[in-house]
Amino acid sequence: MKRLIILSLISFCLLAQAELKAQFTLELVKIKCLVSEDSGGDETYIKVDGKKIWNYGGNDMENQDVRVLNSVRRTPFNCPILLEIYDEDSPSADDLLGQFIVNVSPSDYRNIGKEQSKEFRKQDSWYRITYRIWLDDL
Repeated sequence: MKRLIILSLISFCLLAQAELKAQFTLELVKIKCLVSEDSGGDETYIKVDGKKIWNYGGNDMENQDVRVLNSVRRTPFNCPILLEIYDEDSPSADDLLGQFIVNVSPSDYRNIGKEQSKEFRKQDSWYRITYRIWLDDL
């Protein structure tokens, strides 16, 4: 079993270093607002690599609200990719509620296809986003 895992990791490393870089897909599963920034709820939206891919749809996100993101298209990427959560504030500038860089290294191979979560605490808000990373066939 140990040998199989080592061979899998070596194969993954070779694939990632190949001229045709490994292609991954980011799947957003859900977003949870643990604490909203605004007292009446947040007009939350998500950007991936600078492109808005989801917004709150007219229903503000308040404390403990969860939105399932099954309508969001999976995003293909080569490492790394930037994921950001914002609160829309019109007419003033939108508030960045959190960001993180999704990067897949050989040690992350065990998490391919598994749900992972990242929490953001910024601007008096607290959000959790759940996602999966998939390895695409080349």
